[in-house]
Amino acid sequence: MSFVIRAILPLLLLPLLCAATVRVEGPEKQRAWLEEHMPGLISRVEDRLGRESRRAILVQLAGNDREFEELAGRRPGWVAAIAMPSSSTLVVRLGSIHPERGSGLSSTLRHELVHLILPERLNGAEVPQWFEEGLAQVVGGRLIRTDLDRLYAAAATGRLIPFNEIAKGFPREENRAILAYAQGESMVAFLIEQYGLTRLLNAIEKQGSLMQAIEFELSGDFGQITARWKKSLAGRPLWLVILGGAFLPFLLFVAAVLAIAAIVRSRRRGRKIYESLPD
Repeated sequence: MSFVIRAILPLLLLPLLCAATVRVEGPEKQRAWLEEHMPGLISRVEDRLGRESRRAILVQLAGNDREFEELAGRRPGWVAAIAMPSSSTLVVRLGSIHPERGSGLSSTLRHELVHLILPERLNGAEVPQWFEEGLAQVVGGRLIRTDLDRLYAAAATGRLIPFNEIAKGFPREENRAILAYAQGESMVAFLIEQYGLTRLLNAIEKQGSLMQAIEFELSGDFGQITARWKKSLAGRPLWLVILGGAFLPFLLFVAAVLAIAAIVRSRRRGRKIYESLPD
């Protein structure tokens, strides 16, 4: 019996040894929530990327800007979280999580988990930063709901950022960084539509870089792909592009103005009728 147990025990423990493990540091309330939900968040990212992670992940929750800087170093003020693959660490600035802007704690963590798991998935293959951030947006979660509104506006006015300028790093200025995120997300979604996510990632892993994968594995040309992508952005009416995420508030504003105008006209009409009555 003991021989059977010794033979079977390693097989029973193998999933535990292979699966990612998580340790959370931070305020008790958020820590308890993360300890419960992180395994599910990791599984969702692993399923999309097609590879299980063997990392021991540390999540550090910073309650204020000072704590965030101590844990993650100096970062632009708009950065809500940072992934550090070399140490398998995620640092989250809790005060910068804004669900009303479309970014909750779950989507932020999934986004950053992509940065930790992707290097394993690609076995060290090189990808531009716009691709990695774009994939994190597509697979994990969009950081800001209005990203794509800025993208369509930039495309309509000729202000798109050349992809070679955001291959090694993103702008530190918030508006330009948001546009870079949006471009990455849109182009990655376009590539997935063309090739499929699994095929795309397998090609990158095999060839060692995104550009070699497109040229030698997928028989594509990135210049032509970029031209088709830009053309796909040109379908929105210019007035809708200009309004972007402000379209609904604009409609509410117009409705309010029309309602006020109707009330004013009604009162003026009533006053004229009253003044026309005989004494």
